[in-house]
Amino acid sequence: MAKVYKRTNSPYWWVKIPVLDDAGQVLSYERKSTKRTDKKEARKVADAMSRKILDRDQLGVREAATIEQAAKMYIAELTSQAKPSVKDAHTFVGRVYSKPRCSEPISKLNRSWLSRLKNKRILDGYAASTVNNEMTFWISVFNKAKDDYNMSVDTGASFKNLKLKTTDKTRYFLEGEEQALISQLDPFRSIKGQPEYPDRHPDTQRKLQDQHDLVCFLIDTGARYTEVASIQWSAIDTITWSSINIYRNKVGNEGHLTMTNRLREILQRRFAASGNSYYVFASDTQAHKPRGYSTKGIRKAIERAELNAPHLVDRYGRFTCHSFRHTFASRLVQAGMSLYAVSRLLGHSDTQMTQRYAHLAPSQVSQQAADILDTMQGATV
Repeated sequence: MAKVYKRTNSPYWWVKIPVLDDAGQVLSYERKSTKRTDKKEARKVADAMSRKILDRDQLGVREAATIEQAAKMYIAELTSQAKPSVKDAHTFVGRVYSKPRCSEPISKLNRSWLSRLKNKRILDGYAASTVNNEMTFWISVFNKAKDDYNMSVDTGASFKNLKLKTTDKTRYFLEGEEQALISQLDPFRSIKGQPEYPDRHPDTQRKLQDQHDLVCFLIDTGARYTEVASIQWSAIDTITWSSINIYRNKVGNEGHLTMTNRLREILQRRFAASGNSYYVFASDTQAHKPRGYSTKGIRKAIERAELNAPHLVDRYGRFTCHSFRHTFASRLVQAGMSLYAVSRLLGHSDTQMTQRYAHLAPSQVSQQAADILDTMQGATV
């Protein structure tokens, strides 16, 4: 049993923890500071330390590693199994370790670490479902490190009830909102702190054009952001300019979509300017790589267009980059296209996923009700 005691040269309580062999005999003692001056608090810390050492002794010596190393090992597993989620996994690791730095020890991957990450994503404007997907990934990394990789994780870590509650609201463009957003994404607009076009730096102008074109691509295809941000020119029909081949990493399928007139004009313009690149939307810094998950400029435009005004969020939910996909589906359903046909265009692996748009379909029963009421009201006039 752990014992707390005082040292003459320290203001803190210290803990003495016995290290046992397989037979339960004491091999040695570990002594650590609890960093607590209150004995009651020190006892709680001592108990936690004791459990951690007991777990270590029972499970064997665990290897030191970093969070990034564990994440990359997990990604290697997903890649070897050709899991569709590997694309998102790369995105999640890239967000945390986008710049070279010393990754934290795997023991730091605990509730506190993940809570800070969650709060940062919320402040960055990500949707609750997107935040939850990222947290699910890191929890999986933790479990793999603990159960399969024998890494020195914090065995007392708990992630229960950490995820955000999601709503069933399906946010899409309301009347006039698409025009408002496209106006805020106009690459030739006046921007505070920037020279007027055409005196802007070419790199700045290219980023503005990319944001505008990518959003139009999303609206007109209903594709997921990652599918469009990484699409290659080889997937675009550059002969007749009629179709696009979309590979959906998330569900592991692909489909052909017909270009709208707007999208055809955008792609023809981009091909004339950078058709020698592999990607339609190449990285800012490495032309041989795709754009990646860079939505900050788009999210700022959404805020400038006031699509997330409090009264709108309260009634319809937050507008995010995934709302472009909801807009595509909602418009087709409202125009009378069947849910099955819409599910095929969205690449849903299960038509049940498309049921969220069912309430938008024109209702014959509702029309009959309105006709009856109109007739009755007319008769009383």
